[in-house]
Amino acid sequence: MNKFVIGDIHGAYLALLQVLKDSNFNYFQDQLICLGDACDRLPQTNDVIDELLKIKNLIFILGNHDLWTFEWMQSGKMIDNHYKQGGYATLISYKNKKIPKSHVSFYKQGKGYYIDEKDRLFVHGGFNPRIKIENQSIEYLAWDRQLFNNFIEGCITSIGTYSEVFIGHTPTPKYKKDFTPLNIGNLWNLDQGAGYGGKLTLMNIETKGYWQSDFVDNLYRKFSP
Repeated sequence: MNKFVIGDIHGAYLALLQVLKDSNFNYFQDQLICLGDACDRLPQTNDVIDELLKIKNLIFILGNHDLWTFEWMQSGKMIDNHYKQGGYATLISYKNKKIPKSHVSFYKQGKGYYIDEKDRLFVHGGFNPRIKIENQSIEYLAWDRQLFNNFIEGCITSIGTYSEVFIGHTPTPKYKKDFTPLNIGNLWNLDQGAGYGGKLTLMNIETKGYWQSDFVDNLYRKFSP
């Protein structure tokens, strides 16, 4: 089994297909840890979830957009803040069709965080290192940016509790000149801005080899939902 982790997909189905193909990902043998925000911003959330459901060994971490989308799926109502921050694209994706029960179950089974056998932590936004992670709310884990900011500002260079920490949530092109994964100490940020026209990143957890999509803006330039 090869083990992979992927950053924020944000409805970019074409980018997801590209990195899975380029990495020779095996849907039945390999493991994929998704760092969350599968939905919103790009117009193919429906297809993204269908594709992720095909993966036998999938671990899905809930992001802030996933929490919004799950709430919408259950209530049938989308709050204004969600709609304005990419939720409109999810509505386009489903085109007012009935939401598959498998998609509701997909979100219901999502995790706030995941720790593997080598004490590597996978979480969407971040966490408070001073509090046991099991005592932190899923909303905090999905929305936090303070942890990443502390690394960027040099306040901390590693978190001793975990061998490595993998996050998404905060697009890295704002902090570096290219679209490669951002690594500081034992922290990896794999959100390379796919939701904003950037690139989607898939990484082999053991080797740190990675595959990236074309710029999402280019992939969707001719897409007409």
